[in-house]
Amino acid sequence: MITTRRAASALALALAAAAVLVFAAPASADTIAVETPPVVLAQDTTPAPATIPADVVGIDANIVGGLTITGHQGKRVSATAKGRATRSITTSANTPAVIKGLVPGVRYTITIGGRRIATAIPLAQVGASSGLHVETTTTTGTVQLSWTHIAAPHEGTDVTYDITATPLTGDGTDGPDVITTTGTGTTATLTGLASTSRYRFSVTPRNTASTGRATIATMTTTLADLTGAPPTAPEPTPPTPQPTTTAPAPAPAPAPAPAPATKTIYVCPAGFPENSSGVCEKTAPYTFTTTAYTYHAVNVYGYGQVDWAYSWGHCAGAGTSGNWANGDPYCRTAVYGDNAVIGTQNVKDATPLGATDTGSTWSTKDPAPTGYADNGTAWVKTVAKVPTVVAA
Repeated sequence: MITTRRAASALALALAAAAVLVFAAPASADTIAVETPPVVLAQDTTPAPATIPADVVGIDANIVGGLTITGHQGKRVSATAKGRATRSITTSANTPAVIKGLVPGVRYTITIGGRRIATAIPLAQVGASSGLHVETTTTTGTVQLSWTHIAAPHEGTDVTYDITATPLTGDGTDGPDVITTTGTGTTATLTGLASTSRYRFSVTPRNTASTGRATIATMTTTLADLTGAPPTAPEPTPPTPQPTTTAPAPAPAPAPAPAPATKTIYVCPAGFPENSSGVCEKTAPYTFTTTAYTYHAVNVYGYGQVDWAYSWGHCAGAGTSGNWANGDPYCRTAVYGDNAVIGTQNVKDATPLGATDTGSTWSTKDPAPTGYADNGTAWVKTVAKVPTVVAA
């Protein structure tokens, strides 16, 4: 917000105090009783606050390609910039003046009632985030997040990120105890995760005017499963003592064969190869939708017949025709010129926004499939490794 205040004059108040000695009547010819002044024990020396002016003007870039102005007192508000159309609005004093249709990234001068107030720059739609990557750490219940932000032109420098970890129940629905935070960089550390829950993580970019597309990643296993610690086995129940008999004790049963030693390793799920960074990643090539060209007709100009000219006089020569009127021939002659319309021609329309001209059709890249992100060369989907028990 840009704020201006009208200077207000203030009067300084001066306080003066004088100590007064009060003399009592003499008790005798030899003594005089003196009463001492009171002693100040505590005092608030903070100066009185200055009066806040009523005409505070606020200018916010809180909409895409626009500005919101408050404190205009119902006067006409205008936004002007060199080479751009001036935008103006008049509204009631208690209603914000919202000026739309401005060009993001261009500095506009704001005037109220013809008086220059300040300058402001409208913002564009904030760009998307992609490639969210979540890793475990050495601290229990803590994960490290990193992602990429595709900055849009004129989105501004004050981009923040809403970071959320939502626990998932057994049937995949959202559970309670959602963890949220806000950051300004493209990395973050989240703490307090339950080791027995799976989480869906999301990072949403935001500027003061808009919210961008979020990047989302979901755990396929819990943090407890990723530790690889086997569950503790219960203590065996001691056998019940048998009464002593004279019969010979049976031969002891053979000891059970020792269980084969195993260990837990973490591997990528089927269909997700492990890349050079140790991440389980599956890529898919881009797909495109093609559209046939469209055309519009334009006039073709050249040398051709423009009109017929008429004149009175003797009709002679080829290319003329006429008839008699009032005893004189009436003649008509064709007139030709250079800039005559001699036909029409079909011209291909401009390439649609976001499409590419392949030479035979217009081609547009399809949206990323569900669960995939665009890394600039292909669609990519990442998942966490899963625990697998193998022989030691």
